[in-house]
Amino acid sequence: MSHLCHNVYTQEMAEAQKPTNVSDDAVCIPPSPVTQASTIASIEAANAHDNAQALTGWVRGLRDWATNVKQGGAQHAPPRPKKPAVYRTEVTYADASGAVQTGPHADAGGYYAWVVTIVT
Repeated sequence: MSHLCHNVYTQEMAEAQKPTNVSDDAVCIPPSPVTQASTIASIEAANAHDNAQALTGWVRGLRDWATNVKQGGAQHAPPRPKKPAVYRTEVTYADASGAVQTGPHADAGGYYAWVVTIVT
């Protein structure tokens, strides 16, 4: 199945096959070194921001939990906060037919970049 890839800078549309190993919610970025680099960097920055916010909240929760345990004992403290999910960016490069490209030049902007955020 073909997917349309939108170049946000030139407003051009391109059609490409999604590789079989790429999830359906991946964003397709057409070949362009500048567009791909800036878009991927923007997605990674958003994920890093979200991760930092979640981890900061978790650390605060742990601190509060430790204080509660110290003051009232473990039996009276609420459950220990769970570590939050971490978001990471996964990029798969492929040609227009969906054939995955690897190697040192795959990320040079000559192939379609399929970007997805993975929750771990």
